[in-house]
Amino acid sequence: MKTSNCRYCASPGFRISKLRPKDWPHLLLGNLPVRCRQCKQRDYRNALIALKLNRESKNRERDWRLRHAKDKHAGTRHSPA
Repeated sequence: MKTSNCRYCASPGFRISKLRPKDWPHLLLGNLPVRCRQCKQRDYRNALIALKLNRESKNRERDWRLRHAKDKHAGTRHSPA
Protein backbone atom coordinates (compact mmCIF):
# COMPACT_ATOMS: atom_id res chain seq x y z
CA MET A 1 0.00 0.00 0.00
CA LYS A 2 1.28 3.46 -0.89
CA THR A 3 1.63 5.85 2.01
CA SER A 4 0.15 8.62 -0.13
CA ASN A 5 -3.27 6.95 -0.52
CA CYS A 6 -6.12 6.50 1.92
CA ARG A 7 -6.20 2.99 3.35
CA TYR A 8 -10.01 2.96 3.21
CA CYS A 9 -10.82 4.31 -0.27
CA ALA A 10 -7.38 4.69 -1.99
CA SER A 11 -7.93 8.41 -2.60
CA PRO A 12 -4.75 10.54 -2.70
CA GLY A 13 -6.41 13.63 -1.13
CA PHE A 14 -5.76 14.39 2.54
CA ARG A 15 -5.99 17.31 4.90
CA ILE A 16 -4.53 17.76 8.35
CA SER A 17 -7.18 16.82 10.93
CA LYS A 18 -7.90 18.70 14.15
CA LEU A 19 -5.76 17.70 17.10
CA ARG A 20 -7.42 15.81 19.94
CA PRO A 21 -6.08 14.86 23.36
CA LYS A 22 -5.79 11.21 22.28
CA ASP A 23 -3.36 12.30 19.51
CA TRP A 24 -0.47 13.04 21.88
CA PRO A 25 1.10 9.55 21.75
CA HIS A 26 1.06 9.70 17.94
CA LEU A 27 2.52 13.23 17.95
CA LEU A 28 5.38 12.07 20.17
CA LEU A 29 6.13 9.39 17.56
CA GLY A 30 6.18 12.03 14.81
CA ASN A 31 2.76 11.27 13.31
CA LEU A 32 0.02 13.76 12.49
CA PRO A 33 -3.71 13.06 12.24
CA VAL A 34 -4.99 13.35 8.67
CA ARG A 35 -8.46 13.07 7.20
CA CYS A 36 -9.28 11.76 3.75
CA ARG A 37 -10.99 14.40 1.60
CA GLN A 38 -13.12 11.78 -0.13
CA CYS A 39 -14.32 9.26 2.48
CA LYS A 40 -13.63 11.48 5.56
CA GLN A 41 -11.88 8.67 7.48
CA ARG A 42 -9.27 9.71 10.04
CA ASP A 43 -5.78 8.19 10.07
CA TYR A 44 -2.20 9.02 11.06
CA ARG A 45 0.78 9.72 8.79
CA ASN A 46 4.41 10.63 9.40
CA ALA A 47 4.49 14.41 9.93
CA LEU A 48 6.68 15.13 6.89
CA ILE A 49 4.54 12.94 4.64
CA ALA A 50 1.32 14.43 6.06
CA LEU A 51 2.47 17.99 5.38
CA LYS A 52 3.55 17.10 1.84
CA LEU A 53 0.25 15.30 1.13
CA ASN A 54 -1.71 18.24 2.52
CA ARG A 55 0.15 20.66 0.23
CA GLU A 56 -0.29 18.42 -2.84
CA SER A 57 -3.98 17.98 -2.10
CA LYS A 58 -4.49 21.74 -1.76
CA ASN A 59 -2.69 22.29 -5.07
CA ARG A 60 -4.89 19.71 -6.83
CA GLU A 61 -8.03 21.29 -5.38
CA ARG A 62 -6.89 24.80 -6.42
CA ASP A 63 -6.13 23.60 -9.96
CA TRP A 64 -9.52 21.90 -10.19
CA ARG A 65 -11.32 25.06 -9.07
CA LEU A 66 -9.38 27.21 -11.55
CA ARG A 67 -10.17 24.84 -14.44
CA HIS A 68 -13.85 24.75 -13.58
CA ALA A 69 -14.05 28.50 -13.09
CA LYS A 70 -12.54 29.03 -16.56
CA ASP A 71 -14.99 26.50 -18.07
CA LYS A 72 -17.91 28.19 -16.34
CA HIS A 73 -16.91 31.65 -17.58
CA ALA A 74 -16.06 30.40 -21.06
CA GLY A 75 -19.61 29.08 -21.47
CA THR A 76 -21.25 32.40 -20.47
CA ARG A 77 -19.35 34.70 -22.82
CA HIS A 78 -21.22 36.02 -25.79
CA SER A 79 -19.67 37.31 -28.96
CA PRO A 80 -20.62 40.89 -29.88
CA ALA A 81 -23.42 40.99 -32.44
